[in-house]
Amino acid sequence: MAEVRTKPGFSFDKELELSLNADSILVQGVAYRYRAFVHEKMNRPKNTVLDDLTTSFELIGKSGHQIELAKTAIELCLHYRDSNNLEKAKEYAKIAAIQVKGLKVKLIPKAVSQLLGNYQEKDNLLEQIMTLGSEIVSIRDSSELLRHLISTVNRFTGAERGAIFLIDQKKPSNECSVISSINLPLKQIMARDFQSSLALVKSTASSGEGVVRSEDNRKKKDGFTENNIKSIISIPLILKGNVIGVLYHDNRIYRSIFNKKDLEVLRYFGSLAVLSPWITPRLTRK
Repeated sequence: MAEVRTKPGFSFDKELELSLNADSILVQGVAYRYRAFVHEKMNRPKNTVLDDLTTSFELIGKSGHQIELAKTAIELCLHYRDSNNLEKAKEYAKIAAIQVKGLKVKLIPKAVSQLLGNYQEKDNLLEQIMTLGSEIVSIRDSSELLRHLISTVNRFTGAERGAIFLIDQKKPSNECSVISSINLPLKQIMARDFQSSLALVKSTASSGEGVVRSEDNRKKKDGFTENNIKSIISIPLILKGNVIGVLYHDNRIYRSIFNKKDLEVLRYFGSLAVLSPWITPRLTRK
């Protein structure tokens, strides 16, 4: 398990406590993983460490952040391996492998990769999509359904944040309003440094075409690199031939993380989103 290091004058305990109670479920999830490190270093019971890692996995899973989810999955894998539960260890080894699929990061340690065996990534991805279908049917809360869709797209594409915007029919020029998001609170959406992203959302709604952009193929003058976003992908949400909104995702850590194949993934989930009972009534009222 990773070692916790701090700088002189830095209160790790205080920062950890603040993070455990943060508004962001992603920050909470990472904090629980670090608390597991602390508990292990203090030789606390294994169940105490496992409880924190499990909570970390659940919270980060809801956020959809691939890298952090992979990190916790790796720790769970090693925990179960050291507890001689190889079945569970292999399960989390596969989860970690899925999260870093296609990412330009070397995150899986040798001890974990050895447990993967002849694991086939594509087969497991198809299994996840099929599993998602059954999960969607069981979700009764329509607003939670949209968050689940955004979180799933984050996991599949490597996105860090995501949101669903609906076109406001009462305003001109395809102005859009956010109705659901993951890791992208309203205060960030309204911030000045997100305006270039909002412009892209508006452009996607106007053109009716999906967009994949990265720091490598955008000029700094449009503000794209100035708001620290390295990669963006967005698609229009279409219902009965009409654009009703936009599905938007980005990543502030990795550039060129999205590709044109990911547009097909977004279109699939976008088609599920427009059928949500949370969206249809809103369109009816406009």
